Amino acid sequence: MKQLYPRTLSKSYNEFSRTYYTATELEQAFSPPYPRYSNIKGGYSIFTSYNEVVLELSPK
Repeated sequence: MKQLYPRTLSKSYNEFSRTYYTATELEQAFSPPYPRYSNIKGGYSIFTSYNEVVLELSPK
């Protein structure tokens, strides 16, 4: 039996992921600072959520 994990993401989670996962840690160490998405005034992180459901798939 296989499982599938579809997620419903909020807009803030999607925007943060697009700006956070752009380069490896080694590449980031030698590059200039890059602005990350934040939805907190004066902050460096996000407040967000996602919903995950487990679907179990079985062959017929």
